[in-house]
This record gives sequence, C-alpha cells and structure tokens, in this order.
Amino acid sequence: GFDGKIPFFTYEMMGEQTILVLMSQKANPETMDRKNYPFHPVLNHNEEFETVDTYVIDIKAKDPRYPYSRKTVWVDKNKFSVLYFQAYDKNGKFWKGFWNGAQVRPLKTTYGEEPYRIQSASGITDFKTGYWIETITGGLSMNHGVEPEYFRPETLSGGTW
Repeated sequence: GFDGKIPFFTYEMMGEQTILVLMSQKANPETMDRKNYPFHPVLNHNEEFETVDTYVIDIKAKDPRYPYSRKTVWVDKNKFSVLYFQAYDKNGKFWKGFWNGAQVRPLKTTYGEEPYRIQSASGITDFKTGYWIETITGGLSMNHGVEPEYFRPETLSGGTW
C-alpha cells in the first residue's frame, strides 16, 4: 500500500468485490510493436480480461502532510497482491489510478524453463496532469545460485553477505 510504512496509516476493510483484471496477458511488453500501439502498448492489443475476487481496503495517512489523504486498494484474495488502487489528494478528490497486469512466461531457473505468472506491466495515471507512467517487467530469472542461508533477518535488513 504505502511504501511499507504500515504504522503510518490506518486500514479499514471495505468489503469484497469481483473486478476485471489483465491476468493472462498475451502480448509480450518487451517485444511488442510500439509504433502501432503508441498510446498504450499493453491495453491496445486484443487481450482477454478475467474476473478476480478481491478485498477492498481503504488506507488513510495519519500524517496530514502525506501527499495522499487516502488510498483504496483492491487486493487479490488468492495471491494477496494489489491489482488496482485509487489515490486521493488532501481534499479527498480522486488523483491517481494504478493497475497491475500479469502474464504467464517461461521463467529461467536452474532446472530449465518453467511457466510462471509474473507481473508483466503496471501503470499509474495522474488524472490531474494526464501524465502516464508504465513499468514493464523483462528478463526475469530466478533460482540462480543464492544460497538459502542468505535469507536470514540480518541479511534481509541491510546486513552484509
């Protein structure tokens, strides 16, 4: 929700909702033809959206200086990932919208290639300025030599390897 600073916010479960999400994106954002899809290379393709059951959570900043007065997030009930959020300015007016899309891709591992659902693209739109930012995931690989003993609290919290 808010950059991992959980104690700085209050949380309220608003309910559950079924939403449309791009969870099985066909077009590969890394290789698609951006000249023919200049406005939104992911959503301009003939993609099939699917319904996903979500929890709807309202998150409010405790600090009045925080740029968003609140966020509403839609969290996948099965994977616990944020699929959408809406952010509101200090006056409570809708300001930004965010979405995540997913794709099943071959993932390179030490065992070869395996199908894996990854976040393939995400976007955030500032509805006050009309500015759009897109993030595309590419070249993902996993299981390449990191030993299990490195996953200790001291190494994950900034300790040395």
